Amino acid sequence: MNILGIILIVVGAALILVGRNLGRHLPPDYREEDGDGFLALLESMGSLLAKGGMIFCGAGLICILVALLS
Repeated sequence: MNILGIILIVVGAALILVGRNLGRHLPPDYREEDGDGFLALLESMGSLLAKGGMIFCGAGLICILVALLS
């Protein structure tokens, strides 16, 4: 169970890093431009990845705590 928790935390940390870097590398003035909405979709997907990463980290911590208390 400890190994599963560690794997979940590592995957969660990777998702958080990818999600945050995705939002940082967008052009600063993309909201002012009229376009097809792809960059706004990309920003929302980065936010979704970061939130999913937090869920994975939380699940990993729960797995480690369950293993330690058992």
